[in-house]
Amino acid sequence: MRIAFLSQPSDPYTRVRLNYFASQGHKVFSIVFHANSNRSFNPKNKQDSISGVEIISLPYHPLASIPFLKRILYAKKIKELTSEYSIDVFCIVSALNSFYLKASNAKHNFIEIQGSDVIRGPRKYPFLRLYYKYFWKFADGIIQDSELARTNGQPFMPENIVNETIEIGVDFSVFNANVEKGLVRKKYNLGDRKIIFHSRNMNKLYNVETIIKAIPIVKKLYTDICFIFTGEIKYLQSNLRKFITDKRITDNIIFVGRLDHIKEMKYFNMDADIMVSIPSSDSSPFSVYESMATKTPTIVSDLPWLKGKFVVGKHISVVKNRDASSLAEKILQLLNNEITLDLDGAYSIVFERINMLSENKKLETLFECQAKI
Repeated sequence: MRIAFLSQPSDPYTRVRLNYFASQGHKVFSIVFHANSNRSFNPKNKQDSISGVEIISLPYHPLASIPFLKRILYAKKIKELTSEYSIDVFCIVSALNSFYLKASNAKHNFIEIQGSDVIRGPRKYPFLRLYYKYFWKFADGIIQDSELARTNGQPFMPENIVNETIEIGVDFSVFNANVEKGLVRKKYNLGDRKIIFHSRNMNKLYNVETIIKAIPIVKKLYTDICFIFTGEIKYLQSNLRKFITDKRITDNIIFVGRLDHIKEMKYFNMDADIMVSIPSSDSSPFSVYESMATKTPTIVSDLPWLKGKFVVGKHISVVKNRDASSLAEKILQLLNNEITLDLDGAYSIVFERINMLSENKKLETLFECQAKI
């Protein structure tokens, strides 16, 4: 098949898809927005090269930073590209890009929905309900990243449309229990200090403030504790930067910037004593599964996505949302071995149910079935 994915540059989720389909011998195209067309991406970032994948970068336009105007600006280009490259299956990542379903000239069109698209988006911006309901009529199929997203997106679904829950899946050739240990400790001269790792960005959704406010509490017992955050301190709110200074915890925090998801992230997961992911909303947390794949104890916020996947207190530790004291207490219990998680059991669940190979095989089968119609 000739398959094209439309996404933001170097989106780690889409990269998993691209790698898989290229490895299976399909002709794969990665159509990406220019890095400057989305303010959430550093202008220096661009789509990484991927073996077997042809990368097509949409041209830069100064007005493309305006979210919905961007869809109109590139509609003609999408129409041209899907025709020029004779695309069999066009997979559009993110429900906000649903506009391109109508613009595409591919034989079959799919929209891949991320949990926040249907869990948070319509609540914050009610007009999205009508936007989704109209443009999803032009899709041959809709892919959800979780049953939770599927439930939330159901009101906008056209009748009789293919609607499948297919996880991104963990690439166990990258994230596994055999990843080399000690590289991060050596790079940052951390010795045997306890490490707490947070791999999400500085967006308010991810409650970095709660983690930072837990540090002084943890530091009372572990004076040299080290909290590692992906992202840069300049993106932290000014009141939090002041908190860090006032509480004298500067030496307990490292901001490592944006990590290469394939080349670097695994080493941080492996060297961490605990991985923390406590967003206010989530659908199917890739970072949590990857942490479990490296058998790292993980703390998450109490959210509906957990239901039916893991046993709370056995495979994973859970804290109340936005509660620094609760988080600090859970971290200390794990560090003091007052709580012992079944890391082997958590690994097995992820390997069996959220595996990149099996999940993407489902997607490949779905595409092939549609291509025959």
